[in-house]
Amino acid sequence: MPRVAFKIDSSDTLEYLVNDDDEFHEIEWMGAASLVDGQVEMVVHRRLLADDSNGVGEHLNETESLFDSVAKQHITKGMVVHGNFFFNVKSAKDGMRSLRSKTEPQFFRPLTAYRKPNEVSAKVM
Repeated sequence: MPRVAFKIDSSDTLEYLVNDDDEFHEIEWMGAASLVDGQVEMVVHRRLLADDSNGVGEHLNETESLFDSVAKQHITKGMVVHGNFFFNVKSAKDGMRSLRSKTEPQFFRPLTAYRKPNEVSAKVM
C-alpha cells in the first residue's frame, strides 16, 4: 500500500512523496486532505469532549497515561500535540534524497554557547 509524506521548507514549496513499498521509510501519519485545489489541510490531533456529528458518533478524547512511581498512581490527562510540518514537492524518484537533505538542517542544528572568561554559566544562542 503506498504511503504519502508531506514536507514544507522555508520557501513554502510543497513536497509530495509516494513510495514503492521498498524504498520509503516509515513516517508517523497524522492525516491530510485536499478539499480545494491548491490547498492541503493537515490534521495533527483533534480533541472533542462532545460529538461534533461529523461521522465518528462519539467524542474524541485521546488521553495519555503515566504511572507516578512516587505517588504509586496512574495520572491521565488529555493529549496535547506540538510540532512543525515541512512541505516540499518532488518526484517519487528524487523524493527521499530531497527529504533527507532538507531534514538534516532541521534536526541537526549546531548548539552555540558563549560565556565571558570570568563567568561560570554559558549563554546559549
